Amino acid sequence: MVKIIAQFFIKEDRLDEAISLGKELLIESKKEDGCLNFEFYQDEQNKTHLIFIEEWNSELDLMHHFVTPHFTNFVIKIDKLKSKERIIESFTKII
Repeated sequence: MVKIIAQFFIKEDRLDEAISLGKELLIESKKEDGCLNFEFYQDEQNKTHLIFIEEWNSELDLMHHFVTPHFTNFVIKIDKLKSKERIIESFTKII
């Protein structure tokens, strides 16, 4: 299993748009084969800090996700809304 923690930092005046894009990504990603879990969070202290926590069955499933139209569309659009660079971390389950 692969777990992804993806953090996005959004311009305050573009936050509603970013949340809408995130919801669309979540809905479509959950339909993918190999997606075990896909959650979307907003930092309680900093509302412009959005986080996805994802679980994928395998690295291959994750690689497939990266080329889907809903993912590539999200990346193009979210990059226009960011206030600073995103942080993406990938973890492999040990136990």
